[in-house]
Parts: sequence; C-alpha cells; structure tokens
Amino acid sequence: MTFIARYCALVHPTTGQINTLVYPPNADEYLEGENINGDIIKWCENDGITCQSHYYNYTTSEFVERGAQPSRFHYWDWDHKVWTNNIVDLFAAIRVHRNGLLLECDWT
Repeated sequence: MTFIARYCALVHPTTGQINTLVYPPNADEYLEGENINGDIIKWCENDGITCQSHYYNYTTSEFVERGAQPSRFHYWDWDHKVWTNNIVDLFAAIRVHRNGLLLECDWT
C-alpha cells in the first residue's frame, strides 16, 4: 500500500495563483472550496506541485505546470496564463551592457 501525501493549496479565486501549500494536521478543518482570507482551498497530491511552478485552472479543475521562466526578462501573465517578455527591462539591460562594452573599448 502506497501512502500519498495530500496538500491543501490556498489558491487565488480568479487567477489560480497558488499562494500557500500546507500539510494540515487535521485535514477535516479544511474543506474543498472554502474561503480562507480571500483564498480558496483546493486539495492536491504531492506530485511536485509548488507555488512557483504551478497554478490552479478553474476551468479544468486541475493544477497546471507553468514551465520554466524562459529568461529573467519574462514575467507570468496571470490573465493569459503565459510567460510574457518584459521588453522595457530587456532593452534597459541591453543598453547597460552596450554602454559597458563601449567604455571598455579603445575606439576614439
């Protein structure tokens, strides 16, 4: 017999963002769908789900993996559930790098 740990996820009611994962000592105190401080209780099995790597999809009623952040210039768009480029930060970093290279070179 295999024991599977079940975790209680406190999930944002509209975005599906997992704000907290807990393993409560008394599971009967946490009812599926109950509201706690603005978050909704969803139960999940411990199969690698973390707050950073997953979200809850209310349409399919399942936890979905977000995938790795493609670069430090991407942020998670909670409205569309995709990684989105932060072009402003990307161009700022490119300009800083470019300016550093120009300062190092001997071009006059």
